[in-house]
Amino acid sequence: QLVFLTPQENKAKPWNEQVIAENFADIDFSIANLNGQDVVFAAEFNNKQLSMLAYNKTTGKWDHRVIDNTLGPLYDAKVVDWGNKNQVLLVTNHSNDKDLSGVYAYDISYDKEGQPQFEKHILYTGFITKKGVGQASPNQAIAFQPKQGENGKPYILVDGDGAGNSLVLVPQQKSNDDNWDYTPIEIYKHFGNTRY
Repeated sequence: QLVFLTPQENKAKPWNEQVIAENFADIDFSIANLNGQDVVFAAEFNNKQLSMLAYNKTTGKWDHRVIDNTLGPLYDAKVVDWGNKNQVLLVTNHSNDKDLSGVYAYDISYDKEGQPQFEKHILYTGFITKKGVGQASPNQAIAFQPKQGENGKPYILVDGDGAGNSLVLVPQQKSNDDNWDYTPIEIYKHFGNTRY
């Protein structure tokens, strides 16, 4: 369950619990504000889908929307600053298929009703997962700027997990919003799994 906790006026009492979702956010979730609305992004490992939960003021419930169900088991999903105040949903899956296991970015735009739309871009695939029971890759991805105060598309640090390595993905054209090409640079290799 994904549960929303709110404090009571009497601080000595337990917090109020509201179940937002059943069997959705089983590995990771993150919160973001899209066009003035707070939403929850869920990396659904067991359901093999990337989804968004948004509060519906009319029904008083949380609406569940599947964004993508083609990536296999999901691991990480969070909205990051893509430079020039652009928001992008940065996603990793967790697969042992080298053609699928990778890092993905969903460019966020809005339709005329103000609802978010997501366009998928492949930033990197090709993690070669080591053999073994339950092995998969990658793990978490972290967007960052190499210099303080720098603008433009971020660099991305990726934990290869079952691939036994860590990569930095470097944007090929940092200031070109239409270019989604990244160059992988391996910065660490290990005989076992990597995690951070």
